[in-house]
Amino acid sequence: TTPGATDVPMLGIDFSVQAGYAYLSGLKVKKFVNVSGKTLVPDDKVTLKAYVDANGNNQVDAGETLLGSASFSSNLANLIFSPQTVPTSPPLKILLAVDIASDADPTHWLALKVDSPADVTITSVADKSSANYPLSNTQDIPLPVQVVGIKAEVNGNVVKLKIKTQVERGDFVGFNIYRSKDNDKYVLVGSYVNNSSLKAKGLGPYGGEYEFVDKVVESGKYYYKIEAVGRGESREVEVINVDIEIPKRYVLHQNYPNPFNPTTTIEFELPVSANVVLELYNISGQKVRELFNGKLPAGYHKVVVDGRDLASGVYFYVLKANDFVGVKKMVLVK
Repeated sequence: TTPGATDVPMLGIDFSVQAGYAYLSGLKVKKFVNVSGKTLVPDDKVTLKAYVDANGNNQVDAGETLLGSASFSSNLANLIFSPQTVPTSPPLKILLAVDIASDADPTHWLALKVDSPADVTITSVADKSSANYPLSNTQDIPLPVQVVGIKAEVNGNVVKLKIKTQVERGDFVGFNIYRSKDNDKYVLVGSYVNNSSLKAKGLGPYGGEYEFVDKVVESGKYYYKIEAVGRGESREVEVINVDIEIPKRYVLHQNYPNPFNPTTTIEFELPVSANVVLELYNISGQKVRELFNGKLPAGYHKVVVDGRDLASGVYFYVLKANDFVGVKKMVLVK
């Protein structure tokens, strides 16, 4: 090793597959030496950086992509980066830059080993033997889709998840969305099976954009787990969290659907806890039903109205909460 060198050593690695393509989302790099009497460079003296070698010249040129960096702990460094496509040809070229601190002992050694997963072939321009370079690719992701972006937009209690893909194979079928309040117990809230917006678009190398809208009731932090599903397997892509804030004012929303038959939903927002009364009146101003009466916490709430025993016509629903009174009109059509 050359401590403090400006031109750090580069290990050029080609990743390829027999057919089709796979995905590489990280590298586990192990320090290793099998020469008697040699000592490894200490963990805190070595930093690794991984680049995409777009020009294929084993040099980090201007504009080339830095995938990630990592330091060693117990002779192991974890480089995590966004999924990279590993094709049949040309191969994915990655440069592993080995940076040794200037105060390291120059007599110490550093060796790396490359172990390939079953579906990815690794070759290197370095003069190496399979016994002396322990760099293991254990985070290969053989999923039929490459996700390049996930973001969440929050509007009140409505969460909109947007998923962008770059590559989709023919055996990609879609996404599943799971939700949790504790990042532990997740429930399925959306699936490609019954939600066309999550079903694979089949756009091949160009990818596509997907959108899922979720409406939650309580304020607080929510976690969403996005799962990509292929015909042969499914895999968690990412977990993203959002914060649903307490409403800032009283709001009584228009019922939906409207007109309706036989059921409809009324939603309202409370900025503070309140004793809530929700009543239904006919066109003559007579109260025909008390829909809810009780105390509710601050947040987002909804009540389902069953109109099977009501006559067709125009009705008014009235919300009373502390000093707030709201009125909306609904129409029942049978």
